[in-house]
Amino acid sequence: MFNFREILFERRKIWNIGICNAPISSFIDASFRPTISWLPFPAKNTFIADPFPLFHNNKLYVFVEEFDFNSNKGHISVIEQKSNGTFSKPVKVMSSDSHMSFPFIIKHQGEIYCIPETYQAGQLNIYKATTFPYKWEKEKTLLSLPVVDPVIFFHNNNWWLFYTLASEDKVNEELYISYSSSLTGSWLPHSLNPVKTDITSSRSAGTPFTYNGALYRPAQNCINKYGEKISLNKIIELTTTTFKEEIVNELTPILTGKYSDGVHTISGTGNLTVVDARTVLPVLKTAKTFLKILNNTFHN
Repeated sequence: MFNFREILFERRKIWNIGICNAPISSFIDASFRPTISWLPFPAKNTFIADPFPLFHNNKLYVFVEEFDFNSNKGHISVIEQKSNGTFSKPVKVMSSDSHMSFPFIIKHQGEIYCIPETYQAGQLNIYKATTFPYKWEKEKTLLSLPVVDPVIFFHNNNWWLFYTLASEDKVNEELYISYSSSLTGSWLPHSLNPVKTDITSSRSAGTPFTYNGALYRPAQNCINKYGEKISLNKIIELTTTTFKEEIVNELTPILTGKYSDGVHTISGTGNLTVVDARTVLPVLKTAKTFLKILNNTFHN
């Protein structure tokens, strides 16, 4: 007996972006129950994930990874909030021959920079906006390593870069840190690298933030599966020779309503927070895939 539903359909993981009108620090409180407004469902054969918001000239922009199932790789797109409060469709602003994702956005000295994940290219590059938000040019290669989910922030007179490495078997477990005296300067490895090995709270999951004088860092918790939930870490100690942090709260898909299969990015700016979350849906397979499966079924 053939199960034609299994032959005809595949289960596809679809990510989407949600907007919450509350500061990211609100999520430290385990009792906080956010109200999340979801963007329209992604276009056919795509998903959007890894959101990073930015207010510029009193307008909200959200930079995302837009993944194309047809090409099996992502590029960087921007979503703009319109004057009536609704959001535009994603517009591609950055792409390459290899996969791009996790478009970490930062303003510095009047310029806007993006540090996307480009681990397949074997290097981490920083890009500067030449015509914001649509045109970018490469400013410099920061690290010649397959960096995954990079976040950069300034703290105690240094720039800090947190990341994991795609070349390691423990991409979701081992946390690395580099530091520099300037955003586009030379980066040095932390003396304790990897500074942490913990699948519940290492891989970056969004923007670090400060609250009541303390520094916090979102990280992925992949204990059961990739993209399952988020740990919020409080950084206790960070110097060029020491590092210590502790988990203070955990964010699960329960917070995200209909997108209940996973959550793996949370980023904030001002009094606004954005998250991504995942659902799993049956999607009709392509004719090519269907015929291949059908042929294998009848010949085995």
